[in-house]
Amino acid sequence: MFVMSGRFGGVRPPAAVFFYSPERKGEHRRAHLERFTGVLHADGYAGFNGLFETGRIVEAGCWAHVRRRFFDFMLQPRRRPPNRRSSGAASSMPSRK
Repeated sequence: MFVMSGRFGGVRPPAAVFFYSPERKGEHRRAHLERFTGVLHADGYAGFNGLFETGRIVEAGCWAHVRRRFFDFMLQPRRRPPNRRSSGAASSMPSRK
Protein backbone atom coordinates (compact mmCIF):
# COMPACT_ATOMS: atom_id res chain seq x y z
CA MET A 1 0.00 0.00 0.00
CA PHE A 2 1.19 3.51 -0.65
CA VAL A 3 -0.36 6.96 -0.54
CA MET A 4 -0.41 9.80 -3.05
CA SER A 5 -1.17 13.29 -1.81
CA GLY A 6 -1.81 16.48 -3.73
CA ARG A 7 -1.36 18.82 -0.78
CA PHE A 8 1.93 20.38 -1.83
CA GLY A 9 1.72 22.77 -4.76
CA GLY A 10 -0.70 22.83 -7.62
CA VAL A 11 -4.05 24.52 -7.94
CA ARG A 12 -6.34 21.57 -7.21
CA PRO A 13 -7.69 20.87 -3.72
CA PRO A 14 -5.66 18.47 -1.56
CA ALA A 15 -6.37 14.77 -1.94
CA ALA A 16 -4.99 11.46 -0.72
CA VAL A 17 -5.22 8.26 -2.74
CA PHE A 18 -4.44 4.80 -1.36
CA PHE A 19 -3.24 2.05 -3.69
CA TYR A 20 -3.18 -1.60 -2.68
CA SER A 21 -1.60 -4.61 -4.33
CA PRO A 22 -1.39 -8.14 -2.92
CA GLU A 23 2.42 -8.18 -3.05
CA ARG A 24 5.28 -5.68 -3.27
CA LYS A 25 6.34 -6.27 -6.87
CA GLY A 26 7.66 -3.21 -8.70
CA GLU A 27 5.30 -3.84 -11.61
CA HIS A 28 2.37 -2.73 -9.43
CA ARG A 29 4.10 0.55 -8.58
CA ARG A 30 4.83 1.20 -12.26
CA ALA A 31 1.20 0.50 -13.22
CA HIS A 32 -0.21 2.70 -10.43
CA LEU A 33 2.11 5.59 -11.29
CA GLU A 34 2.05 5.20 -15.07
CA ARG A 35 0.80 8.74 -15.73
CA PHE A 36 2.28 10.43 -12.65
CA THR A 37 4.91 13.14 -12.93
CA GLY A 38 6.42 14.94 -9.99
CA VAL A 39 8.11 14.12 -6.70
CA LEU A 40 7.62 10.75 -5.01
CA HIS A 41 8.53 10.34 -1.34
CA ALA A 42 9.82 6.77 -1.22
CA ASP A 43 11.32 4.57 1.49
CA GLY A 44 14.19 3.04 -0.47
CA TYR A 45 12.22 -0.02 -1.57
CA ALA A 46 13.84 -1.34 -4.77
CA GLY A 47 10.44 -1.67 -6.48
CA PHE A 48 10.41 2.11 -6.93
CA ASN A 49 13.88 2.35 -8.54
CA GLY A 50 12.72 1.93 -12.14
CA LEU A 51 10.38 4.89 -11.71
CA PHE A 52 13.25 7.34 -11.24
CA GLU A 53 15.31 6.34 -14.29
CA THR A 54 13.55 8.57 -16.83
CA GLY A 55 13.52 11.73 -14.68
CA ARG A 56 9.73 11.98 -15.03
CA ILE A 57 9.48 11.14 -11.32
CA VAL A 58 11.96 12.63 -8.85
CA GLU A 59 12.76 10.68 -5.69
CA ALA A 60 12.43 12.36 -2.32
CA GLY A 61 14.16 9.85 -0.05
CA CYS A 62 12.88 8.95 3.37
CA TRP A 63 14.90 10.70 6.07
CA ALA A 64 13.70 8.28 8.74
CA HIS A 65 15.57 5.46 7.01
CA VAL A 66 18.73 7.55 6.68
CA ARG A 67 18.50 8.72 10.28
CA ARG A 68 18.13 5.14 11.48
CA ARG A 69 21.42 4.15 9.81
CA PHE A 70 23.26 7.00 11.55
CA PHE A 71 21.61 6.09 14.85
CA ASP A 72 22.60 2.41 14.44
CA PHE A 73 26.16 3.46 13.61
CA MET A 74 26.40 5.60 16.75
CA LEU A 75 25.21 2.68 18.91
CA GLN A 76 28.10 0.48 17.79
CA PRO A 77 30.92 0.11 20.31
CA ARG A 78 33.77 2.47 19.62
CA ARG A 79 36.94 0.89 18.36
CA ARG A 80 40.41 2.28 18.83
CA PRO A 81 41.95 3.51 15.60
CA PRO A 82 44.80 1.33 14.39
CA ASN A 83 48.28 2.34 15.51
CA ARG A 84 49.84 4.06 12.50
CA ARG A 85 53.38 3.34 13.57
CA SER A 86 54.60 -0.22 13.75
CA SER A 87 56.04 -1.12 17.14
CA GLY A 88 59.82 -1.30 17.34
CA ALA A 89 60.39 -0.15 13.77
CA ALA A 90 62.21 3.04 12.98
CA SER A 91 59.98 5.84 11.85
CA SER A 92 60.45 7.31 8.41
CA MET A 93 59.70 10.74 9.86
CA PRO A 94 62.67 12.77 11.06
CA SER A 95 62.74 13.14 14.83
CA ARG A 96 62.33 16.56 16.40
CA LYS A 97 65.00 17.46 18.93
